[in-house]
Amino acid sequence: MKNNIRYIVIVLLLVNSIFVKAQDEINHNVVVMKAYSPVIGDANKLSEQPQIIDTTVVDPKFNYNINSLPFFPQYTPQAIKPVKMIGEPLKKLYHNYALIGFGNYTKPMFEYRYGSQRSKDILVGLNLKHLSQHGNVELEGVEDKVYTGYSQNHANFYLHKMFKTSVLETDLTYNRQALHQYGHNAFTDTIFDKNQNKQVFSWMNATMRYKTTRLDSSHVNYNVFVDYNYFEDYHNTFLNDVAFVGDVSLFLNDELIGLDFDFHHYNHLTPDVLFSNTIYHVHPRIKKFNKHWGIEAGLNFDIDANNDSTLFHYYPEIKLHYSVIDFFLVPYLGITGGKESNNYRKMATENPYIKSGLVVRNTNNLIVLYGGLRGNFTDQLSYNIKAMYSIIDDAYFYTNDSTNITENQFVVEYDDIERYDIDAELSWVKSKKLKFALLGQYHGFNLDAIEHSWHIPDYELTFSTNYNLKNKIIIDFDMFVKGQRYAKTYYSTGSFAEYQVIKLPETFDMSLGIEYRYTKMLSGFIRVNNILARKNYLWNYYPTEGLNVMGGIIYSF
Repeated sequence: MKNNIRYIVIVLLLVNSIFVKAQDEINHNVVVMKAYSPVIGDANKLSEQPQIIDTTVVDPKFNYNINSLPFFPQYTPQAIKPVKMIGEPLKKLYHNYALIGFGNYTKPMFEYRYGSQRSKDILVGLNLKHLSQHGNVELEGVEDKVYTGYSQNHANFYLHKMFKTSVLETDLTYNRQALHQYGHNAFTDTIFDKNQNKQVFSWMNATMRYKTTRLDSSHVNYNVFVDYNYFEDYHNTFLNDVAFVGDVSLFLNDELIGLDFDFHHYNHLTPDVLFSNTIYHVHPRIKKFNKHWGIEAGLNFDIDANNDSTLFHYYPEIKLHYSVIDFFLVPYLGITGGKESNNYRKMATENPYIKSGLVVRNTNNLIVLYGGLRGNFTDQLSYNIKAMYSIIDDAYFYTNDSTNITENQFVVEYDDIERYDIDAELSWVKSKKLKFALLGQYHGFNLDAIEHSWHIPDYELTFSTNYNLKNKIIIDFDMFVKGQRYAKTYYSTGSFAEYQVIKLPETFDMSLGIEYRYTKMLSGFIRVNNILARKNYLWNYYPTEGLNVMGGIIYSF
């Protein structure tokens, strides 16, 4: 078969050669168009690399052993020094402070303070102060000036011992106030000698307090103290006062459970009267609060026992507040009440021209409703607006004593009243060097038996500011205004004594103080009171001093 194919191929080649020779003759003339340029064309290379395919698979296996040996390094750690907190240096404290001053109306002033240095476990101090005046003032309807001298002396010693979770505090205080009841009505020309209208109050107080300072809310915290007061005047009136007061509180979950209690016993003795009064007060309460709101509820139980009767009272107490806008708008409201203890020492502190040995009833605050808004406009400007409504039994008001011909002493009248109060306070702390405070108050009354709220103004306004100029010059300015008030005075019409109402003018007073610190230890001061030299009447028939100036030096060592 292969031979046949070979013969066929040879025959085909022969036929083809005969056919080619039968064509026309070939022209052998060549026309050259340009010079011959030999060119070698690009070679096409194979891109694949030669590979060797190994079909033998090797599976390596390793066998090894680890022989572990213990390693004991020898290392001595270096001591790390404790981190030191570097803050502002503490201000230097001086043990002693002394002030000496003198002013017109023959007014000397002296003050001395001693305090121990910084300590974690004990605090000791002593305060002494004297202020007196030996001047005269003019009285309406009296030809000659009258002597208005007074003196105030104060001494206080304290010792506070701090323990790990508690504090023990002891205080001993003595106060003595001597004065002259120089007031005089215009209906009589009787003038008392200054020794006849002299009054002296002496007050000794001893207090011991023990309180816990635990920060852990799971512990019971308590604050208890025992207080003793001895009070007497120039006319052999004596008052002994013993009190035991305390409060206990404990957190249970998120609620604060507390109990306040106190016991007061007064023993009032005059040449003609022996009067005793004991008041018991118990106040259980519960409080719950968080960041935005708080509520407190409790009940006040009071027992008022005296020579004539024993009365039991209870008053509900609720306090609420809610922060609508954090620290900017915080509305609050509440309801409370309670028995208010009144005694001769309290009256003499409020009005030093009180009649000697006066026995005063306790005031019963049946209900006190209040509400308001407080907050901060900025981090420097804060405000508080509060409105209060009270129903009060046996509210007392000072009136001139009609049994004294000159009416230079005061007694009290009682009434069951409704009282309205509105307080608005604004505080601006521009910086540590500049501060302002403004307080406005309105007082309104619905009276039952008496005609006016004697000696209580319908409004009060107080403004104060303090400026520290480079800790070298300290300036403070104070102003206060008391609105119109009413007083009650008596006059004789034959065999009868009738009273008339006196309108006391508005009280307006301004004072300015300047202190120049020569060094941190030595400074000088000057203070001007009643800058406008107005004749102000804080009490009926008792005008205040006119313009008075005092200057002196202060030394710390």
